[in-house]
Amino acid sequence: NGCINIKNEGIQAVGALTELKSFTLTNNDRVSDEGISVIAALENLKELDLTRCRKITAKGLKALNCLKKLEVLNLTWCSAVDDSVLEQLSDLKNLKTLFLTYCEPLESEGFKFLENHPALSYISLSGCIGIDDKALEYLSQMEHLEHLLLDNSYGFTNEGLKLLKTLT
Repeated sequence: NGCINIKNEGIQAVGALTELKSFTLTNNDRVSDEGISVIAALENLKELDLTRCRKITAKGLKALNCLKKLEVLNLTWCSAVDDSVLEQLSDLKNLKTLFLTYCEPLESEGFKFLENHPALSYISLSGCIGIDDKALEYLSQMEHLEHLLLDNSYGFTNEGLKLLKTLT
């Protein structure tokens, strides 16, 4: 059921694993921005899963833009993910896969920061109830986008989906 017993003190030990390529910390209400700052220093990290880490704020998530080798980021059910986080994630030029599933604070305007992303090919927006066709307009500019999950997101219309035809 996740990493419910790990605290910031435990994450400090992970900071010594400088060659770590993948790290999963899920269902955690104890690790805060302090712990994320340690993870953000793992410059060889390629995959990071923070599903349901609810104590991490937008400020902590912004520190992840130091992870220049990061290819996969899972922020599913992270309640702090808002448009300002997307702006910071746009600096992760190697990011290929981004899970924003059930990140309810997200709004459509934040996706303008990802529209010219050079590598992002997979985005999950399932359950993101604060976004609408404007997000699809931005996403339609992403030349590498191949996989887009929109289930349980209610703000999209047929007109918005037509915007995605530029992706072919």
